[in-house]
Amino acid sequence: MKPNVYLLVSPSVSLLKQKTTAYQQQLKFNEALINTYDWEETGLQPALEDVDTISFLTDKKMVIVEHCLFLEGKATEEDYHLEHLLNYIAHPSEDVLLILTAEKLDERKKIVKQLRKLITVEELTTDITAIIRSELKDYSLEKGVIPLLKDVIGDRTEQAFQECDKLKLYCLEDKKITCEAVKNITNKPIADKESLTFAFIRCIAEKNKKEALQLYQEMKSLDLEIYGIIGLLESQYRLLYQVLLLEKQHVSRNEMATRLEVHPFRISKTLELVRQYQYQEVKDFIKKLANLDFQIKSGQIEALMVLELLILNT
Repeated sequence: MKPNVYLLVSPSVSLLKQKTTAYQQQLKFNEALINTYDWEETGLQPALEDVDTISFLTDKKMVIVEHCLFLEGKATEEDYHLEHLLNYIAHPSEDVLLILTAEKLDERKKIVKQLRKLITVEELTTDITAIIRSELKDYSLEKGVIPLLKDVIGDRTEQAFQECDKLKLYCLEDKKITCEAVKNITNKPIADKESLTFAFIRCIAEKNKKEALQLYQEMKSLDLEIYGIIGLLESQYRLLYQVLLLEKQHVSRNEMATRLEVHPFRISKTLELVRQYQYQEVKDFIKKLANLDFQIKSGQIEALMVLELLILNT
């Protein structure tokens, strides 16, 4: 691979900046002049002219080209500019660090295939657990901190960096992050039905009846009728059961999402629970929910306290 030329791929601005800084330090361009171009505004030409120009202010310089949509299939670049880029890559300057960034790559494009053969292409992970562990690596974490943080963050990469930064400052003195700190300092997301039901199921699995009751009250605050809440729980438990079966067959996360026709993030969240449940336990709970639904609708029991009793008796 040609030195000093990199393509970084991620939808996360924070990850791209973090990796760019890492290469700057690793390759000793700390004192370099930094010129940043937005491809959406300028195209490739100004950046290519820059890499071909000797810097009179410093020995070294970094040239960063952001939002390279021509690599994503969303736009095109002039062929002679692409040829210019490839000619530069063939004979890169030792005093220039060229970094291209894109949100994703269109692997069908000829230029993408060529770059993969010629330069280092790094696709940065957006796995929330990995980001949390990396950002908080210098801190001790109380058991349960990561699941709590993930409930707050969801699949929002930028939010992961923001919440971790706040926690690091909040716990700077003793470098210990507790579940209480997470609850105190993080921005709780606007409640939605799916995230609440998932958190509710996690609390039931962990026998955390107090928090389960609190989450149940939050679900009721969304103006959901008891039938709607039971329906949501049945849906989540059915997915849990299906994921349990597929994991036993060693089916990959992405394949699970395809087969079950659900978002990969929902599969990831469900996989966090599989080791806390057995097949029969999940089946029994689904039957219990179905039976409760029937008893409520047929007037055999009062709806008002039915889920509270279910939580307390779990």
